[in-house]
Amino acid sequence: MPSRTAIPLHRRRQAVLCSHLNPRENNVNQHKGMGVHLLLGTGIRNDTCGHTHRDWFSYQEGELYLQVPAEDKCRKDTRNAVCGKCDPSEDRPFYPKTPTGGGRMIHIGNSYYDYSSDERRYFGLRDRVESYFGISPQGEQEIGGFEMIQANSNNGASIGTLNKWVREVCTSAGISKQERKIRLRKELVPKKGENGNIVKTVDEMIANNGTDDQGRPIPDVFAHDLRATYCTQLCRVSNPNYSKIMSKTGHKNEETLYRYVGFASDELDPSKDKNMF
Repeated sequence: MPSRTAIPLHRRRQAVLCSHLNPRENNVNQHKGMGVHLLLGTGIRNDTCGHTHRDWFSYQEGELYLQVPAEDKCRKDTRNAVCGKCDPSEDRPFYPKTPTGGGRMIHIGNSYYDYSSDERRYFGLRDRVESYFGISPQGEQEIGGFEMIQANSNNGASIGTLNKWVREVCTSAGISKQERKIRLRKELVPKKGENGNIVKTVDEMIANNGTDDQGRPIPDVFAHDLRATYCTQLCRVSNPNYSKIMSKTGHKNEETLYRYVGFASDELDPSKDKNMF
């Protein structure tokens, strides 16, 4: 389990990751790309992403949506072993983490607003979803489409696998381990015990993931950070519509979203900061 709370990617790092995930460029493995892209573009939780099934997607007036079910049979291919999160009964049902997390209709689009450059840019999540799962507005099942995200040639991905993929894709995208550490140091607070003493410092919370097989430093980022990034993106507008946002994120209380507004307003932008005074 992560040793810290989720912290979103800075808008510039988000833009870098979005560019790297461009399905037209084929920069990442298709399975890793699908998992990471879906986490970033929908804000669904790690376990929900690992259970995502082709049946969860549908079209409304030509637009593609992902509907997170309130309950669904666990359809992971676990090779005679039960899912690590679902009830080990015959039907092994999947439930979202919270009741408000079920039934959400999340738009799957091809563009996003890049707040680092103040322009709408190609995102390509719809293109990736349609290609990967073999779906189309015409309702015809395309040959070669997958039923679920594939991990080790099996249907479904585990929480650990998706966290690993997030780190690998962020590393290959060139997201700086040091810049990520600066962001985490800025946003995290020390963990204190009941007596008020610090039991874990901020630096102790930041994971040292070493380097990948190409010698590239691996930044501290995991799947829930991408959920936080999605929530922060929705809160970057001048007057966030919290009711609308909650219908997409599955949060129960409006107050929970305030931290994301804070994340957005606290993002450093030296090029703009120098002209503030």
